[in-house]
Amino acid sequence: MRHYALNIPVSTAVVIGLLVSSIVFISVKHHEEQKLRQKFDNLAFNIAQDLEKVVNTQLYTLGSITTFFETAEFVDRYDFYALATPLYKRSPAFQAIEWVPIVSSAEQARYESFAQSDGFSNFHFFEKSTQGERVPSADRDAYYPVFYLEPYQGNEAALGYDLGSESSRLATINEALKSKSTSASSPVTLLQADHSRPATLIFTPIFKKEKPSSPERRISGFIVGAIEINRLLSNISPNIYNNSQTFKNINITLFEINNRESRVFISSKNYPKLAAPSYKKNVRATMRNTQKMQIANKTWEIVTSLNHYKYFFLPNLSPLYATGISMLFFMTFIFYLISLLKQKDYAENNLKEKTASLMSSEKSLQATVENMADGLITIDSKGSIQSFNSAAEGIFGYSQTQVIGKNVSLLMPEPFKSKHDFYLKKYSETGKKNIIGIGREVEGIKSDGTLISIEISVSEITVDDQAIFIGIIRDITEYKKLERMKNEFISTISHELRTPLTSIRGALSIIINKSQEDFSDKTKRMLATAEKNSLRLGQLINDILDMEKLDAGMLSFKEVILHANAIAKAAMEASEAYAKTYHITLSIQCQSPDLMILGDEGRLLQVLANLLSNAIKFSPEESQVNIEVSHSDTMVRFTVFDQGEGVSETFRPYIFERFSQADGSDTRERGGTGLGLNISRAIVEKHKGKINFYRTPENKTAFYFEIPVYSPK
Repeated sequence: MRHYALNIPVSTAVVIGLLVSSIVFISVKHHEEQKLRQKFDNLAFNIAQDLEKVVNTQLYTLGSITTFFETAEFVDRYDFYALATPLYKRSPAFQAIEWVPIVSSAEQARYESFAQSDGFSNFHFFEKSTQGERVPSADRDAYYPVFYLEPYQGNEAALGYDLGSESSRLATINEALKSKSTSASSPVTLLQADHSRPATLIFTPIFKKEKPSSPERRISGFIVGAIEINRLLSNISPNIYNNSQTFKNINITLFEINNRESRVFISSKNYPKLAAPSYKKNVRATMRNTQKMQIANKTWEIVTSLNHYKYFFLPNLSPLYATGISMLFFMTFIFYLISLLKQKDYAENNLKEKTASLMSSEKSLQATVENMADGLITIDSKGSIQSFNSAAEGIFGYSQTQVIGKNVSLLMPEPFKSKHDFYLKKYSETGKKNIIGIGREVEGIKSDGTLISIEISVSEITVDDQAIFIGIIRDITEYKKLERMKNEFISTISHELRTPLTSIRGALSIIINKSQEDFSDKTKRMLATAEKNSLRLGQLINDILDMEKLDAGMLSFKEVILHANAIAKAAMEASEAYAKTYHITLSIQCQSPDLMILGDEGRLLQVLANLLSNAIKFSPEESQVNIEVSHSDTMVRFTVFDQGEGVSETFRPYIFERFSQADGSDTRERGGTGLGLNISRAIVEKHKGKINFYRTPENKTAFYFEIPVYSPK
């Protein structure tokens, strides 16, 4: 009763204070907003005018290029570069300017060959699959490939893309062909951009006469401008904003008006950039102005608005001072009354928070258990199932209602099913753990009787002096199946490929060494090529087998005490014949003759042979490859120097990955599988070392690996 009595004056004070303050504030605010509304409408109009001016500039640019194509007999790639470069630099809203010819299926090969002769050796018409992968263009009567493209840098991904392979772009092309005029696409995502950067494509037709004497003209292609809409918005003159300092958060949102007079969102920009866009539901716009503009055949709606939480103005401050003083008086009175109830409210709130926290924790735990990727089953000391989460339902095919309260042996095949209760009883009597605390792979049985392979980890907790066993279960049936398939594949390679390949190499060697004088030069070259390719195939098979053994932990290492210098010399001697075929000279330099290491001689020679082979292949003829053996207090370093072109910065992070090759065409020319450095890294790491490379001041490439110095204990 007392609490209710105290609340009466508090409520009255709040109502009176808010009423007086609201009247004062609303009166001032209404007066100021009338003036601000006019300023804002002028601002919105200027923004729309400036945006339309920028768009018209882009359309004029495309029209000038189109005119050049229509009047010129032939426009090559350099002509297009010279014409387009200054134009897109003056029009920063362009992401790219493209020439897109209309190519019949009969002309496809000629166009592709023409582009390849321009230096784009991998040029082909392509499209995107449903998975977003680059695939060759499907057969169709006409193609619309991106043939010339400026700027090329940053837009490489679009060269050769068939615009007719995507429905939105094709619809715009058909509209341009039908209307014989410039057409704009709905917002699209460019191949060279992401979904956060929408763009519109402007298709300007290029008309060519069928014959010089004929008055009729046909559309031979398009000049396409890819206008990035975010750039377009960013190019609105900053002077418009600077002249409107009253408004502190301006939002510009673009919509496309389709044929049914409905709007489709295109993009949005805020000034300043940190402001939240007004089209989000949790932000209310205080002022809004709508303008329309035409871009080719599309109608855009420009919505300029101010966000409520950042919008403010500076009216006559006297009414606001009065409002503030009245509010201060009433707030002081309210705080005084509230302080009388503070202790009680605090206790009640604290109790509610703790209760809510406990309920939230319980719900969170339940949600976590139900949404685990692994199955979770709990049983009591008698083996009865107490909980069975959703993942466990998916693994075993039972619902919770089918298994709760039943013995967990229901999920086990024989003989484990019959013996499980005995295991539990024995554990309760002796405390001897059989599976608890240890992860194991076992078999389970589904509701339909199907046997499955599972990985299980069991732990024990005590709740109210009762033992509860928690089992985490993962279905590894598919993993086991894949593991068997992999082992069968490795066995097939080892037996079915390596054995006949050895016979082929032996036969080729006998033929080559037996009667060279009986063969023509062409036959000798063919035999040499066959022998070389059989050696490369053998190396590829060995590399793949080594890689699989490394993954399975089956690659054997026999560590013995070795002389570091002897290992380096042996590797150099083994590579001298290979170096001569490339006219490369090998040399060695050792800092100390008594460096000892502990390692597998064959595997370390394999690493050095790989580094030397790479250095020889990528060095210019008549150059030198050097091996240097150096050391620190704890490590021995083997370094191979070559005078090749080095490794590009973009390829550095991937050089030690599997099947990594800096340039596919170059690698095919010089040989290699892309596995050698990956295997070398694994071997070096097994020796507790590291492998890396660097560029020397003398412009040499240096690949090195380090392993610990051997020191007798």
